[in-house]
Amino acid sequence: LIVQPCCRCRCLSVARSTSSSSTSNPSVSLDFHRDASLAVLTLCNAQRRNALTYSMMHQLDAHVKTLHEWSRDKSTQNNARVLILTGYGGSFCAGLDINQDDTNDILKDGREMTQHMSRVTNCIHSIPVVSV
Repeated sequence: LIVQPCCRCRCLSVARSTSSSSTSNPSVSLDFHRDASLAVLTLCNAQRRNALTYSMMHQLDAHVKTLHEWSRDKSTQNNARVLILTGYGGSFCAGLDINQDDTNDILKDGREMTQHMSRVTNCIHSIPVVSV
């Protein structure tokens, strides 16, 4: 049995094996479980082995800001314990989706993308909870 986040209903689901089905639009979902003690950040682009699109990078950035607020919120501060970063289906993340259509995004510039993702990963690292 595999316990994995479901991109469609955004809850934890149990499956017998990884499914080849995925959401049609690449996305990043953020869900809170167990009275806000657990946050699950899921990369959903299974057709491309969860390779990040520019849109997903922007979504990831917004979710990380929400996670910082969650970890500092006085009402959940004592409950905020764990962040799970996962990929939908059988892969975590294959890197950058080089076949994406959005060629007008500022992140198309390699330097901008590198700086953006470095800032996002450093922000994830600085969230004061256990990250898996």
